[in-house]
Amino acid sequence: MLRNRNLFPLSHQHQHGLALCVRVRRGLTQHDLDDATLARFRRELKEFYSSEGGAHFAAEEDLIFPAADRFEDLRPLTTRLRSEHAELRNHFARADSAAREEMLATAELLTKHIRTEENELFERMQQLMSADELAAIGAALERTIGWVG
Repeated sequence: MLRNRNLFPLSHQHQHGLALCVRVRRGLTQHDLDDATLARFRRELKEFYSSEGGAHFAAEEDLIFPAADRFEDLRPLTTRLRSEHAELRNHFARADSAAREEMLATAELLTKHIRTEENELFERMQQLMSADELAAIGAALERTIGWVG
């Protein structure tokens, strides 16, 4: 299913997150990692969360998850996604001192989380919500994360 344009702001940020995960996985699977390379990926993880990820999580928690929670069959999914947000926040908070394995675990969890939001949550929301409900979400996203597509 095509993504509803009102969810584009989050999907656009998801693309940034997935690109970061690919860079982290590729970069950290090299055999001879030096301290400078590890430090660069730590910085990238911290920068992603401070520039985009934190506000993204807040927008989902304030706008997307409550809207989805109106539908009983989506509540277990939003509960799981909220829990993953908490786990990801912990990973990002430790990024300054993260070892290679923890950075790889962060990339894996973030990838899985984004795929679940895109392929399960957003798909079902598009099926269950009216065009007006999705438009209201889109307008609120533009106000909160400042993205205009």
